[in-house]
Amino acid sequence: MARKIYLLAILFPITFAAISQQLTLDQLKGRWYATDGSNVLRLAIEDDFVLFESEIWDIVNYETNTLQLKNAERSIELEFENQGDINTLTFLGESDEISSKKSRSISIDIPTKVPHRSAQKFAINSGAKVAS
Repeated sequence: MARKIYLLAILFPITFAAISQQLTLDQLKGRWYATDGSNVLRLAIEDDFVLFESEIWDIVNYETNTLQLKNAERSIELEFENQGDINTLTFLGESDEISSKKSRSISIDIPTKVPHRSAQKFAINSGAKVAS
């Protein structure tokens, strides 16, 4: 009996740690960036409008981590999930992690081949390796 209670005491907090926290609209207000190192602005939520996918949206309703938006052409729903420090935005079945802070490390793609002769000269003069 004591063993069962001990196991329940251990498993009880673990179960609740895995459950998503309910967010208020005030907690969501602000700017939200991609967490992949690109620092792309994914979403901005203000008092009376939302900027999402380069469009301005009116807030229709917010209930249980779901934000309903509309503009002149269509209506959409954004779903939010929060587990500890991880915030997830889901739109049309695709989920992306978002953060209210910009990343300090920047992700960039460095080309392996330099396309033009002038760029090759620059790369050679700067000490970069040029693929042939």
